[in-house]
Amino acid sequence: GETCYSLRIQSTNPPPSPTPPVGTSICTYAPEYDCYKTGHPACCLEDGGANCPDYLTLCDNHAEGETDFYYCFDTPDKQCYNNSVGQPSCCSE
Repeated sequence: GETCYSLRIQSTNPPPSPTPPVGTSICTYAPEYDCYKTGHPACCLEDGGANCPDYLTLCDNHAEGETDFYYCFDTPDKQCYNNSVGQPSCCSE
């Protein structure tokens, strides 16, 4: 018999982690530029968002001198949030 050798070099790097489906984590939600400078929380830029919480974080896209601009302070929207306060449930935690 014959021995065949592949000329393709096998990578020693592990395959990349699959990207989560759109909208399944705070890093894959639709960009929110009114709240975040990059459209997503800053934690999404570190380690692919692996250390981000399961809830949206404080906004970082606010005027100079303003601090703690937060979506929980927005006008209640009971059509968007199906609860008595019209805000994300994490706002009342």
